[in-house]
Amino acid sequence: MFIWVVISLHFYLVTVLAGSYNFVFIQQTFWYFFECIFGSILLYKYLENRYDYKRVMYLLLTVFVIQSVFVILTFVSDSLRDAINSALVINDDRDLSTYRMKGLTNSGGAGLSYIQTIGVLFGCVLWVQETKRANRFYLAIAMGVILTSQMFIARTGLIFTSLLIFMAYTQQAINKGSIFILLKQLGWVVGLGLFFFQVLVMIIPEGRLASFQERVVGRSFEFIESYERTGEFRTTSTDVLKKMYILPDDDIELLFGIGEWDAAPGTRGYFQRRVPSDVGYVRAIYAVGLIMSIIFYSIYFNYIKVLLKSEYARQFLFLFLTLSIIFILGETKEPFLVRATGVIKALFLFHFSFIWGLSKTKIIAERGNLNHVE
Repeated sequence: MFIWVVISLHFYLVTVLAGSYNFVFIQQTFWYFFECIFGSILLYKYLENRYDYKRVMYLLLTVFVIQSVFVILTFVSDSLRDAINSALVINDDRDLSTYRMKGLTNSGGAGLSYIQTIGVLFGCVLWVQETKRANRFYLAIAMGVILTSQMFIARTGLIFTSLLIFMAYTQQAINKGSIFILLKQLGWVVGLGLFFFQVLVMIIPEGRLASFQERVVGRSFEFIESYERTGEFRTTSTDVLKKMYILPDDDIELLFGIGEWDAAPGTRGYFQRRVPSDVGYVRAIYAVGLIMSIIFYSIYFNYIKVLLKSEYARQFLFLFLTLSIIFILGETKEPFLVRATGVIKALFLFHFSFIWGLSKTKIIAERGNLNHVE
């Protein structure tokens, strides 16, 4: 709450003094703290009162799986995609793409792929804990479906999801003290991946296979093709981003910002951005300056710190360190952690489910043991 007040007041003063009178950032920070964070608390509390920790985690994972299934199906079926689009409010024409899917949401792209990555995080934490074979089978299928759907959304989530899944297997192997477990699971991953790909090719209509190979597979693994051709891991997106690492020339503007923030495409009265950059760090600095940007991003430093200080952190250390890397790398592409979107809701739902859920489970277990002793 303190950060919201300080940053909002700072932005208000800067945008007024600069003569921009752009109050979009104030509105979106309001939604960030009250709708995204506070709303996540309310939703978690609602679920907590009805289900135990693991059931909450499984329910939330299943939501992401359902979304992933519809992402794939809307590529396979034009009629289903058109029916869903007709029922949604689409603000940006780019979200009507025939090869970059958005499932049941009204916008797709890297933002949606980041949200789906958080869905896999739920699955990865459960995977490290789960011992029942049937549940582990479901988790493997669930994470495989989400990973497959990322091909139809954006490379950002595809890479982040792959990294999290690999680290989940690595973490479990470390917890059990056996490299054989890691090698065995990686073998299963390769086999499962090939199975999913074959099933996908089988269900895609023949008329859509060329688009799948060129627009979906080709775009998803463009960096591999580029490496084979040039010896460098690069994509069209990374080439464009290289030109977007720009900072204000004036030291005062660098420190305090210029009070500019763009609303989402389709919701603003202009097309070209006022700050010509997609990079999260750059846009935050132009909005509120370096000092306030550091204060804002400290939210995520504290987010990771709380996870690492939890009683169960050692069991999930590699996952949480990977999540911190995703935080850092993600902002080099877009302001995923600044905008008031589903990314923030998913992140804090995970945070509350893990920290509060496991704590409640421990308290219940301790009470049960005490009653047994009595």
